[in-house]
Amino acid sequence: LLAIRADRYRYYYGRETLFKTHPDLVQFVARQMPALLEHLFDGLMWHAQMVQDGRVRVNYYIREMYGVPEEAKDVWTSPMGVLVLAAQSNVFNHPVMEKLLEVKWERFGLKIYVGIQIWYMIMLIMFTLGFVTWQNSCAKDAEIVRLVTGGMAAVTLLLQSGVLCYQFHSGQVSRCASGVKMIPDLVVPRFLMNPWNSARYVSSAMLIANAFMDLSCLDSLRRSPAPPSGVPVREHGVNVLGAVTAIFIWMQLIQVLILSERMAAFTYAVGRMVKDFAQNFTVIIVVMVSFSAAMTILEAPGGFGDGLGSSLYTVVKIAIGLNSDEAVDQESWAMACLMVLTIIVNIGFLNILVAQLVLAYSALSSDQEGCAKMNRAYICVEMESFLPMRYRRKCFDECGFDAPLEFDSSDEGPSGGIQVLCPSSVRTHPKYVPDRVVRFTGDASPMDPWPTNKVEEDEEAPNILKEDAPAID
Repeated sequence: LLAIRADRYRYYYGRETLFKTHPDLVQFVARQMPALLEHLFDGLMWHAQMVQDGRVRVNYYIREMYGVPEEAKDVWTSPMGVLVLAAQSNVFNHPVMEKLLEVKWERFGLKIYVGIQIWYMIMLIMFTLGFVTWQNSCAKDAEIVRLVTGGMAAVTLLLQSGVLCYQFHSGQVSRCASGVKMIPDLVVPRFLMNPWNSARYVSSAMLIANAFMDLSCLDSLRRSPAPPSGVPVREHGVNVLGAVTAIFIWMQLIQVLILSERMAAFTYAVGRMVKDFAQNFTVIIVVMVSFSAAMTILEAPGGFGDGLGSSLYTVVKIAIGLNSDEAVDQESWAMACLMVLTIIVNIGFLNILVAQLVLAYSALSSDQEGCAKMNRAYICVEMESFLPMRYRRKCFDECGFDAPLEFDSSDEGPSGGIQVLCPSSVRTHPKYVPDRVVRFTGDASPMDPWPTNKVEEDEEAPNILKEDAPAID
Protein backbone atom coordinates (compact mmCIF):
# COMPACT_ATOMS: atom_id res chain seq x y z
CA LEU A 1 0.00 0.00 0.00
CA LEU A 2 2.85 2.42 0.75
CA ALA A 3 4.85 1.51 -2.35
CA ILE A 4 5.09 4.28 -4.95
CA ARG A 5 4.39 3.00 -8.47
CA ALA A 6 4.35 4.79 -11.80
CA ASP A 7 3.36 4.13 -15.38
CA ARG A 8 3.31 6.35 -18.42
CA TYR A 9 0.14 8.12 -17.23
CA ARG A 10 0.42 8.77 -13.49
CA TYR A 11 1.81 7.83 -10.06
CA TYR A 12 0.06 5.42 -7.68
CA TYR A 13 0.51 5.78 -3.92
CA GLY A 14 -1.87 4.17 -1.40
CA ARG A 15 -0.95 6.38 1.57
CA GLU A 16 -4.01 8.59 1.41
CA THR A 17 -6.39 5.64 0.92
CA LEU A 18 -4.74 3.77 3.79
CA PHE A 19 -5.20 6.57 6.32
CA LYS A 20 -8.68 7.39 5.04
CA THR A 21 -9.77 3.77 5.53
CA HIS A 22 -8.00 3.47 8.91
CA PRO A 23 -7.87 6.93 10.52
CA ASP A 24 -6.69 5.39 13.81
CA LEU A 25 -3.93 3.40 12.12
CA VAL A 26 -1.05 4.87 14.15
CA GLN A 27 -2.92 4.45 17.42
CA PHE A 28 -3.77 0.82 16.65
CA VAL A 29 -0.26 -0.09 15.49
CA ALA A 30 1.36 1.68 18.47
CA ARG A 31 -0.87 -0.26 20.87
CA GLN A 32 -0.94 -3.69 19.21
CA MET A 33 2.18 -3.94 17.00
CA PRO A 34 4.70 -1.20 17.89
CA ALA A 35 7.45 -2.98 15.94
CA LEU A 36 5.59 -2.17 12.70
CA LEU A 37 5.76 1.59 13.26
CA GLU A 38 9.21 1.72 11.72
CA HIS A 39 7.98 0.00 8.55
CA LEU A 40 5.02 2.37 8.41
CA PHE A 41 7.30 5.40 8.62
CA ASP A 42 9.64 3.93 5.98
CA GLY A 43 6.76 4.08 3.54
CA LEU A 44 6.20 7.79 4.21
CA MET A 45 9.44 9.09 2.69
CA TRP A 46 11.32 9.05 -0.60
CA HIS A 47 14.98 9.77 -1.39
CA ALA A 48 16.34 10.86 -4.76
CA GLN A 49 19.13 8.85 -6.32
CA MET A 50 20.95 11.77 -7.93
CA VAL A 51 22.94 14.44 -6.06
CA GLN A 52 22.49 18.00 -7.31
CA ASP A 53 24.80 20.73 -6.02
CA GLY A 54 25.70 18.58 -3.02
CA ARG A 55 22.03 18.10 -2.10
CA VAL A 56 19.60 15.20 -2.25
CA ARG A 57 15.84 15.58 -2.62
CA VAL A 58 13.91 13.97 0.22
CA ASN A 59 10.11 13.86 0.30
CA TYR A 60 8.37 13.41 3.65
CA TYR A 61 4.70 12.47 3.23
CA ILE A 62 3.55 13.56 6.69
CA ARG A 63 0.15 15.13 6.03
CA GLU A 64 -1.75 12.45 7.96
CA MET A 65 0.98 12.24 10.61
CA TYR A 66 0.69 16.00 11.17
CA GLY A 67 -3.05 15.63 11.75
CA VAL A 68 -5.79 17.54 9.96
CA PRO A 69 -7.12 20.04 12.57
CA GLU A 70 -10.81 19.35 11.88
CA GLU A 71 -10.27 15.58 12.07
CA ALA A 72 -8.18 15.71 15.27
CA LYS A 73 -9.89 18.32 17.42
CA ASP A 74 -8.30 16.70 20.46
CA VAL A 75 -4.61 17.05 19.64
CA TRP A 76 -3.75 14.18 21.96
CA THR A 77 -5.56 11.80 19.58
CA SER A 78 -3.39 12.88 16.64
CA PRO A 79 -0.55 10.52 15.62
CA MET A 80 2.11 12.52 17.46
CA GLY A 81 -0.05 12.79 20.57
CA VAL A 82 -0.69 9.04 20.54
CA LEU A 83 3.03 8.25 20.19
CA VAL A 84 3.92 10.65 23.01
CA LEU A 85 1.40 9.05 25.36
CA ALA A 86 2.67 5.61 24.34
CA ALA A 87 6.11 6.69 25.66
CA GLN A 88 8.05 4.90 22.90
CA SER A 89 11.15 7.05 22.59
CA ASN A 90 12.81 4.97 19.85
CA VAL A 91 10.22 5.91 17.21
CA PHE A 92 11.20 9.58 17.49
CA ASN A 93 14.63 8.76 16.05
CA HIS A 94 13.06 7.89 12.70
CA PRO A 95 13.62 10.57 10.01
CA VAL A 96 9.87 10.96 9.46
CA MET A 97 9.21 11.71 13.13
CA GLU A 98 12.26 13.97 13.29
CA LYS A 99 10.95 16.03 10.38
CA LEU A 100 7.40 16.11 11.79
CA LEU A 101 8.72 17.31 15.14
CA GLU A 102 10.92 19.90 13.44
CA VAL A 103 7.97 21.30 11.47
CA LYS A 104 5.74 21.67 14.53
CA TRP A 105 8.50 22.92 16.81
CA GLU A 106 9.62 25.64 14.39
CA ARG A 107 6.13 26.76 13.35
CA PHE A 108 4.52 27.23 16.76
CA GLY A 109 6.02 25.05 19.49
CA LEU A 110 9.20 27.02 20.13
CA LYS A 111 7.53 30.45 19.94
CA ILE A 112 4.72 29.65 22.35
CA TYR A 113 6.94 27.74 24.75
CA VAL A 114 9.56 30.51 24.92
CA GLY A 115 6.81 33.11 25.43
CA ILE A 116 5.34 31.14 28.34
CA GLN A 117 8.77 30.63 29.91
CA ILE A 118 9.57 34.36 29.63
CA TRP A 119 6.32 35.18 31.44
CA TYR A 120 7.13 32.73 34.25
CA MET A 121 10.71 34.03 34.40
CA ILE A 122 9.45 37.55 34.98
CA MET A 123 7.20 36.25 37.77
CA LEU A 124 10.18 34.45 39.29
CA ILE A 125 12.32 37.59 39.25
CA MET A 126 9.52 39.69 40.73
CA PHE A 127 8.89 37.10 43.45
CA THR A 128 12.59 36.93 44.34
CA LEU A 129 12.80 40.71 44.64
CA GLY A 130 9.56 41.26 46.54
CA PHE A 131 9.43 38.23 48.81
CA VAL A 132 13.08 37.20 49.25
CA THR A 133 15.41 40.16 48.78
CA TRP A 134 12.98 42.72 50.25
CA GLN A 135 11.26 40.26 52.56
CA ASN A 136 10.89 42.57 55.57
CA SER A 137 10.87 45.86 53.70
CA CYS A 138 7.87 48.17 54.04
CA ALA A 139 9.13 50.52 51.31
CA LYS A 140 6.75 51.60 48.58
CA ASP A 141 8.84 49.99 45.83
CA ALA A 142 8.72 46.64 47.63
CA GLU A 143 4.95 46.84 48.01
CA ILE A 144 4.54 47.67 44.31
CA VAL A 145 6.65 44.66 43.34
CA ARG A 146 4.55 42.40 45.55
CA LEU A 147 1.32 43.79 44.11
CA VAL A 148 2.55 43.35 40.53
CA THR A 149 3.63 39.78 41.32
CA GLY A 150 0.22 39.00 42.79
CA GLY A 151 -1.49 40.55 39.76
CA MET A 152 0.59 38.50 37.32
CA ALA A 153 -0.19 35.38 39.33
CA ALA A 154 -3.91 36.22 39.23
CA VAL A 155 -3.81 36.64 35.43
CA THR A 156 -1.89 33.37 35.12
CA LEU A 157 -4.36 31.52 37.31
CA LEU A 158 -7.27 32.94 35.32
CA LEU A 159 -5.74 31.83 32.00
CA GLN A 160 -4.94 28.40 33.38
CA SER A 161 -8.50 28.02 34.64
CA GLY A 162 -9.73 29.02 31.19
CA VAL A 163 -7.59 26.28 29.62
CA LEU A 164 -9.01 23.75 32.08
CA CYS A 165 -12.59 24.74 31.24
CA TYR A 166 -11.88 24.65 27.50
CA GLN A 167 -10.28 21.20 27.66
CA PHE A 168 -13.05 19.83 29.84
CA HIS A 169 -15.72 21.21 27.49
CA SER A 170 -13.95 20.01 24.31
CA GLY A 171 -13.28 16.53 25.66
CA GLN A 172 -9.51 16.88 26.04
CA VAL A 173 -9.48 14.87 29.25
CA SER A 174 -7.87 11.76 30.68
CA ARG A 175 -9.85 9.19 32.58
CA CYS A 176 -8.18 7.76 35.66
CA ALA A 177 -9.78 4.39 36.42
CA SER A 178 -10.88 4.03 40.02
CA GLY A 179 -10.72 0.23 39.89
CA VAL A 180 -14.08 -0.05 41.69
CA LYS A 181 -17.35 -0.54 39.80
CA MET A 182 -19.36 1.60 42.17
CA ILE A 183 -16.94 4.55 41.94
CA PRO A 184 -16.90 6.43 38.59
CA ASP A 185 -13.63 7.14 36.81
CA LEU A 186 -11.92 10.41 37.64
CA VAL A 187 -11.97 12.84 34.70
CA VAL A 188 -8.94 15.14 34.64
CA PRO A 189 -8.16 17.78 31.98
CA ARG A 190 -4.98 16.94 30.11
CA PHE A 191 -3.41 20.20 31.27
CA LEU A 192 -3.22 18.86 34.81
CA MET A 193 -1.82 15.49 33.70
CA ASN A 194 1.52 17.24 33.25
CA PRO A 195 3.07 17.51 36.75
CA TRP A 196 4.78 20.78 35.80
CA ASN A 197 1.43 22.35 34.88
CA SER A 198 -0.12 21.16 38.13
CA ALA A 199 2.81 22.69 40.04
CA ARG A 200 2.39 25.99 38.16
CA TYR A 201 -1.34 26.03 38.87
CA VAL A 202 -0.75 25.53 42.61
CA SER A 203 2.15 28.02 42.71
CA SER A 204 0.00 30.70 41.03
CA ALA A 205 -2.61 30.32 43.77
CA MET A 206 0.11 30.44 46.44
CA LEU A 207 1.63 33.56 44.88
CA ILE A 208 -1.73 35.34 45.11
CA ALA A 209 -2.05 34.30 48.75
CA ASN A 210 1.52 35.46 49.42
CA ALA A 211 0.92 38.87 47.89
CA PHE A 212 -2.21 39.77 49.84
CA MET A 213 -1.26 38.04 53.09
CA ASP A 214 2.06 39.84 52.98
CA LEU A 215 0.40 43.23 52.47
CA SER A 216 -1.97 42.70 55.41
CA CYS A 217 0.92 41.45 57.53
CA LEU A 218 3.08 44.47 56.75
CA ASP A 219 0.15 46.79 57.40
CA SER A 220 -0.28 45.35 60.89
CA LEU A 221 3.45 45.64 61.44
CA ARG A 222 3.34 49.37 60.68
CA ARG A 223 0.62 49.92 63.26
CA SER A 224 2.34 47.85 65.94
CA PRO A 225 5.25 49.16 68.01
CA ALA A 226 8.66 48.63 66.45
CA PRO A 227 10.55 45.61 67.83
CA PRO A 228 13.79 46.16 69.71
CA SER A 229 15.85 45.09 66.70
CA GLY A 230 14.16 47.70 64.51
CA VAL A 231 13.31 45.08 61.85
CA PRO A 232 9.65 44.07 61.50
CA VAL A 233 8.97 40.39 62.15
CA ARG A 234 6.16 38.70 60.25
CA GLU A 235 3.99 35.84 61.36
CA HIS A 236 5.53 32.40 61.04
CA GLY A 237 2.67 31.12 58.86
CA VAL A 238 3.33 33.81 56.25
CA ASN A 239 7.00 32.86 56.12
CA VAL A 240 6.17 29.17 55.74
CA LEU A 241 3.84 29.89 52.83
CA GLY A 242 6.51 32.04 51.20
CA ALA A 243 9.13 29.31 51.67
CA VAL A 244 6.93 26.64 50.07
CA THR A 245 6.10 29.00 47.19
CA ALA A 246 9.80 29.70 46.63
CA ILE A 247 10.52 25.98 46.33
CA PHE A 248 7.66 25.48 43.85
CA ILE A 249 8.62 28.43 41.66
CA TRP A 250 12.35 27.85 41.54
CA MET A 251 11.97 24.13 40.85
CA GLN A 252 9.88 24.99 37.78
CA LEU A 253 12.94 26.65 36.27
CA ILE A 254 14.01 23.14 35.27
CA GLN A 255 11.50 23.31 32.41
CA VAL A 256 13.64 25.88 30.62
CA LEU A 257 16.25 23.14 30.14
CA ILE A 258 14.00 21.47 27.55
CA LEU A 259 15.25 24.06 25.04
CA SER A 260 18.52 22.08 25.01
CA GLU A 261 18.26 18.57 23.53
CA ARG A 262 20.87 17.17 25.90
CA MET A 263 19.25 18.70 28.96
CA ALA A 264 15.80 17.67 27.72
CA ALA A 265 16.84 14.01 28.03
CA PHE A 266 18.08 14.66 31.57
CA THR A 267 14.82 16.44 32.45
CA TYR A 268 12.83 13.46 31.18
CA ALA A 269 14.99 11.14 33.29
CA VAL A 270 14.36 13.31 36.36
CA GLY A 271 10.62 13.15 35.69
CA ARG A 272 10.74 9.35 35.51
CA MET A 273 12.74 9.30 38.74
CA VAL A 274 10.19 11.48 40.53
CA LYS A 275 7.35 9.24 39.30
CA ASP A 276 9.06 6.07 40.58
CA PHE A 277 9.93 7.79 43.85
CA ALA A 278 6.32 8.95 44.34
CA GLN A 279 5.00 5.41 43.89
CA ASN A 280 7.41 3.96 46.44
CA PHE A 281 6.99 6.89 48.80
CA THR A 282 3.21 6.35 48.87
CA VAL A 283 3.68 2.76 50.06
CA ILE A 284 6.31 3.84 52.59
CA ILE A 285 3.92 6.44 54.07
CA VAL A 286 1.20 3.81 54.47
CA VAL A 287 3.64 1.49 56.27
CA MET A 288 4.85 4.31 58.54
CA VAL A 289 1.30 5.31 59.46
CA SER A 290 0.43 1.72 60.36
CA PHE A 291 3.45 1.36 62.65
CA SER A 292 2.83 4.82 64.11
CA ALA A 293 -0.68 3.69 65.07
CA ALA A 294 0.80 0.58 66.70
CA MET A 295 3.34 2.64 68.67
CA THR A 296 0.58 5.02 69.80
CA ILE A 297 -1.53 2.13 71.11
CA LEU A 298 1.51 0.73 72.96
CA GLU A 299 2.05 4.19 74.54
CA ALA A 300 5.78 3.83 74.05
CA PRO A 301 8.00 6.54 75.57
CA GLY A 302 9.68 9.19 73.46
CA GLY A 303 6.70 11.06 72.03
CA PHE A 304 4.69 8.03 70.91
CA GLY A 305 2.00 8.51 73.53
CA ASP A 306 1.01 12.03 72.44
CA GLY A 307 -1.20 11.02 69.54
CA LEU A 308 -0.89 9.63 66.02
CA GLY A 309 0.63 12.80 64.57
CA SER A 310 3.41 12.89 67.14
CA SER A 311 4.06 9.17 66.68
CA LEU A 312 4.27 9.55 62.90
CA TYR A 313 6.69 12.45 63.28
CA THR A 314 8.93 10.40 65.59
CA VAL A 315 8.75 7.32 63.36
CA VAL A 316 9.85 9.34 60.32
CA LYS A 317 12.80 10.76 62.24
CA ILE A 318 13.85 7.29 63.39
CA ALA A 319 13.51 5.83 59.87
CA ILE A 320 15.78 8.47 58.33
CA GLY A 321 18.22 8.42 61.25
CA LEU A 322 17.56 11.88 62.71
CA ASN A 323 16.34 10.71 66.13
CA SER A 324 17.77 7.27 66.84
CA ASP A 325 17.88 7.92 70.62
CA GLU A 326 14.11 7.44 70.83
CA ALA A 327 14.53 3.80 69.82
CA VAL A 328 16.95 2.90 72.63
CA ASP A 329 14.81 2.58 75.75
CA GLN A 330 11.71 0.78 74.50
CA GLU A 331 9.89 -2.23 75.85
CA SER A 332 9.98 -5.45 73.86
CA TRP A 333 6.86 -5.00 71.69
CA ALA A 334 7.67 -1.39 70.85
CA MET A 335 11.27 -2.31 70.04
CA ALA A 336 10.04 -5.13 67.78
CA CYS A 337 7.77 -2.70 65.91
CA LEU A 338 10.63 -0.26 65.35
CA MET A 339 12.96 -3.04 64.20
CA VAL A 340 10.43 -4.40 61.69
CA LEU A 341 9.72 -0.86 60.45
CA THR A 342 13.41 -0.15 59.94
CA ILE A 343 13.93 -3.40 58.06
CA ILE A 344 10.90 -2.84 55.80
CA VAL A 345 11.67 0.79 55.00
CA ASN A 346 15.47 1.05 55.00
CA ILE A 347 16.30 -2.42 53.70
CA GLY A 348 13.21 -3.29 51.70
CA PHE A 349 11.53 -0.34 50.04
CA LEU A 350 14.59 1.90 49.68
CA ASN A 351 16.60 -0.86 48.01
CA ILE A 352 13.68 -1.57 45.68
CA LEU A 353 13.55 2.13 44.85
CA VAL A 354 17.29 2.23 44.10
CA ALA A 355 16.99 -0.84 41.86
CA GLN A 356 14.06 0.70 39.97
CA LEU A 357 15.94 3.95 39.47
CA VAL A 358 19.05 2.13 38.20
CA LEU A 359 17.00 0.09 35.70
CA ALA A 360 15.04 3.14 34.54
CA TYR A 361 18.13 5.30 34.10
CA SER A 362 20.05 2.56 32.26
CA ALA A 363 17.13 2.19 29.84
CA LEU A 364 16.91 5.95 29.34
CA SER A 365 20.65 6.43 28.89
CA SER A 366 20.64 3.91 26.01
CA ASP A 367 18.30 6.20 24.05
CA GLN A 368 18.95 9.70 25.35
CA GLU A 369 18.40 11.30 21.95
CA GLY A 370 15.02 9.63 21.54
CA CYS A 371 13.96 10.63 25.06
CA ALA A 372 14.95 14.25 24.38
CA LYS A 373 12.91 14.32 21.17
CA MET A 374 9.94 12.66 22.83
CA ASN A 375 10.06 15.21 25.63
CA ARG A 376 10.08 18.02 23.08
CA ALA A 377 7.26 16.33 21.16
CA TYR A 378 5.19 16.30 24.36
CA ILE A 379 5.71 20.05 24.64
CA CYS A 380 4.68 20.53 20.99
CA VAL A 381 1.46 18.57 21.44
CA GLU A 382 0.68 20.47 24.63
CA MET A 383 1.32 23.84 22.97
CA GLU A 384 -0.87 22.84 20.02
CA SER A 385 -3.70 21.93 22.39
CA PHE A 386 -3.74 25.56 23.59
CA LEU A 387 -4.16 26.96 20.07
CA PRO A 388 -7.57 27.90 18.63
CA MET A 389 -8.80 25.93 15.65
CA ARG A 390 -8.33 28.90 13.30
CA TYR A 391 -4.62 29.20 14.10
CA ARG A 392 -4.11 25.44 13.85
CA ARG A 393 -5.69 25.50 10.39
CA LYS A 394 -3.42 28.40 9.40
CA CYS A 395 -0.29 26.47 10.43
CA PHE A 396 -1.56 23.39 8.59
CA ASP A 397 -2.22 25.33 5.37
CA GLU A 398 1.22 26.96 5.50
CA CYS A 399 2.81 23.53 5.17
CA GLY A 400 1.46 23.26 1.61
CA PHE A 401 0.46 19.62 1.80
CA ASP A 402 -1.86 19.98 -1.22
CA ALA A 403 0.96 20.77 -3.65
CA PRO A 404 2.46 17.80 -5.55
CA LEU A 405 6.08 17.01 -4.71
CA GLU A 406 8.64 16.71 -7.48
CA PHE A 407 10.75 13.61 -8.00
CA ASP A 408 12.81 15.52 -10.54
CA SER A 409 12.51 18.75 -12.45
CA SER A 410 9.04 18.89 -14.07
CA ASP A 411 8.30 15.41 -12.71
CA GLU A 412 5.53 15.97 -10.19
CA GLY A 413 4.61 13.10 -7.89
CA PRO A 414 1.95 12.57 -5.21
CA SER A 415 1.02 15.36 -2.80
CA GLY A 416 0.61 15.21 0.95
CA GLY A 417 4.07 16.09 2.21
CA ILE A 418 7.01 18.46 2.16
CA GLN A 419 10.26 18.33 0.24
CA VAL A 420 13.64 19.02 1.80
CA LEU A 421 17.05 19.34 0.12
CA CYS A 422 19.29 17.40 2.48
CA PRO A 423 23.10 17.23 2.42
CA SER A 424 24.57 14.39 0.38
CA SER A 425 25.63 12.74 3.64
CA VAL A 426 22.01 11.55 3.97
CA ARG A 427 22.98 8.70 1.64
CA THR A 428 24.90 7.11 4.52
CA HIS A 429 21.78 6.96 6.69
CA PRO A 430 20.40 3.44 7.25
CA LYS A 431 16.98 4.56 6.02
CA TYR A 432 18.29 5.87 2.69
CA VAL A 433 16.68 4.04 -0.23
CA PRO A 434 17.50 5.64 -3.60
CA ASP A 435 14.40 6.32 -5.73
CA ARG A 436 12.11 3.59 -4.43
CA VAL A 437 9.51 4.30 -7.15
CA VAL A 438 8.54 1.15 -9.07
CA ARG A 439 8.17 2.19 -12.72
CA PHE A 440 6.41 0.34 -15.55
CA THR A 441 7.33 1.54 -19.03
CA GLY A 442 5.01 -0.59 -21.16
CA ASP A 443 1.43 -0.06 -22.26
CA ALA A 444 -0.85 0.58 -19.32
CA SER A 445 -4.49 1.05 -18.52
CA PRO A 446 -6.18 2.06 -15.24
CA MET A 447 -8.36 -1.05 -15.57
CA ASP A 448 -5.42 -3.48 -15.78
CA PRO A 449 -3.86 -5.04 -12.65
CA TRP A 450 -0.34 -4.00 -11.77
CA PRO A 451 2.29 -6.40 -13.18
CA THR A 452 3.65 -8.81 -10.60
CA ASN A 453 7.35 -9.20 -9.89
CA LYS A 454 7.02 -12.92 -9.30
CA VAL A 455 9.06 -15.02 -11.73
CA GLU A 456 6.86 -17.59 -13.37
CA GLU A 457 8.20 -21.02 -14.26
CA ASP A 458 7.82 -21.95 -17.90
CA GLU A 459 8.47 -25.06 -19.91
CA GLU A 460 12.04 -23.99 -20.79
CA ALA A 461 13.09 -23.61 -17.15
CA PRO A 462 15.19 -26.56 -15.96
CA ASN A 463 13.48 -28.85 -13.50
CA ILE A 464 16.25 -29.61 -11.06
CA LEU A 465 14.19 -31.98 -8.96
CA LYS A 466 13.38 -34.18 -11.97
CA GLU A 467 16.62 -34.03 -13.93
CA ASP A 468 19.34 -33.86 -11.29
CA ALA A 469 17.85 -35.59 -8.27
CA PRO A 470 19.13 -39.15 -7.71
CA ALA A 471 16.62 -41.92 -8.03
CA ILE A 472 15.28 -43.40 -4.82
CA ASP A 473 14.47 -47.10 -4.72
